[in-house]
Amino acid sequence: MAIIRYQSDSGNTPSYITDGGYFYDPSDGTKIGIGSGGGTELTSAELLTYIKEMDARKITFFDNLEQSMATAAGESFTSSIRVDAQDEDNLTKIERAAKTDSEYEAIRDAWLSQKGIS
Repeated sequence: MAIIRYQSDSGNTPSYITDGGYFYDPSDGTKIGIGSGGGTELTSAELLTYIKEMDARKITFFDNLEQSMATAAGESFTSSIRVDAQDEDNLTKIERAAKTDSEYEAIRDAWLSQKGIS
């Protein structure tokens, strides 16, 4: 099995994905999953780049990366973002602390480990 970047087929997970729906990018509907025979196969380094690019574009609404990890592990998730009452109607004002390369690598490595990919 391989790391696959894909888009849903009419809202359904494509048949070549055996475990999908991770690291969702709402700008184009792209998701990351495990499978073979379709989509775009990614290396571990390319997955890391994808994760960093999503975060740089702020495509991590309500800690999407951490939520994906918690979901993959079967754990509950609580956002680390705190919204002030005055900002509830304007979430674009929320700023997040930048992650270090080590933090991005830890997210990727934990996900790969959970999926049994080395």
